[in-house]
Amino acid sequence: MRDSEESSVEAIERRDRENLKLGIGEVIALADFMLVNDGELDLFKRKTEELVKKILDQGECGDRG
Repeated sequence: MRDSEESSVEAIERRDRENLKLGIGEVIALADFMLVNDGELDLFKRKTEELVKKILDQGECGDRG
């Protein structure tokens, strides 16, 4: 989170509600992949590497879904 952004639970919940009103939930539901950033940085980096490998492996096989 950027220093300039609000960090309170209320602000985060308000932002989530606003994003849902804009239709972001539908976009997320249609995504082929989802990367959740809800833990430590090292875990996020590991998840990112695993996802990139998965995407690249699928590209080599031509299997898009």
